[in-house]
Amino acid sequence: MERMRSSKNRWLGPALGVLAVACVVRLAVKTAFFVFRDLQMDLAVRVFGARSAWDGLSPYLNNLTAGQRYWDGSTHVFSSFIFPPSVGLLFLPLAALPYLAAKLLWTLGSCAALVLALASSARLAQVRLDRHRILGLVAITAVFYP
Repeated sequence: MERMRSSKNRWLGPALGVLAVACVVRLAVKTAFFVFRDLQMDLAVRVFGARSAWDGLSPYLNNLTAGQRYWDGSTHVFSSFIFPPSVGLLFLPLAALPYLAAKLLWTLGSCAALVLALASSARLAQVRLDRHRILGLVAITAVFYP
């Protein structure tokens, strides 16, 4: 019986390693897709609204005629910016960057916030994070994020 258990455990480490690599690759591919291929409409609305307001245009109108710099992805007369003007102020640092850089920074910040939330949750639940539990969290995150 002990021999059977040790042969199972011998394969557990490499199997978990392969799973970890697959999970990290999936997360990296999904993150790259969001940065380089996806518009990220929610972020676009806020960044281009802030950019429009900073340049003296209305963040509530679609300013596509003023140039691509102000386009939030909408083809309507009104933009999708439905927030108070103070929200635009919060996004001014991202609005100062090229949109690709803003998406990258936002996505990396979102991933960092996710890691902090998982670590904080584990600490509040008083769960000791060994490598198996960390791998479990990574696997669950890879399946359900985003």
